[in-house]
Amino acid sequence: MATVELIDSVKTTASLTQYITFDNIPSTYRDLTVWGQTRDGSQGSGFTYFTCRINDHSSTGRYASTIYYSYYSGGSHSNYHNLGSTSDTYMKLGRMASGTSVPDWGTVGGVDVKGGIYVTFYNYADTDSYTSIMASIAGNQKAGATLFQMMGGRSTCQYMHTEEIEKIEFGMHIDSHSFTKDSQLYLYGINSA
Repeated sequence: MATVELIDSVKTTASLTQYITFDNIPSTYRDLTVWGQTRDGSQGSGFTYFTCRINDHSSTGRYASTIYYSYYSGGSHSNYHNLGSTSDTYMKLGRMASGTSVPDWGTVGGVDVKGGIYVTFYNYADTDSYTSIMASIAGNQKAGATLFQMMGGRSTCQYMHTEEIEKIEFGMHIDSHSFTKDSQLYLYGINSA
């Protein structure tokens, strides 16, 4: 039977934190998965990309991704997609709604609304093939909104290099935004059955 073990976790304590990073990742697992809740701390209600860099690589040609996402606001619903690209210096994992300059979670009817993150890196230590990545981003909402403003989507990605993944840096590289206080990510290792 396969087992799942917590490798590391990060919870932001500053009002704004630019990156959440997992470093010195052991190669003893088959797959990696990241779960958590995050919020973009920038002001406004636009959409930002939730992204990552692997092993500090910022050159083009290493990251490929295709994203499908939906946006719901006050009764209106829209679907979008971003076709795959290999010209980015980071991997696009999904879209999330912007937050606010105030480091608080959004509320609807007095209940906190936190965005969910789920990302899996398959065969991350295999040096004979590229690493496939699947991501789901859902439920982010700008703080203080009076209407529901929800995002939900998925992406299929590939790290196009035959090297073991030892470091993953999560952020909003394309928009230069930061995470709010109490954003948190958990890194798990999955052992083979």
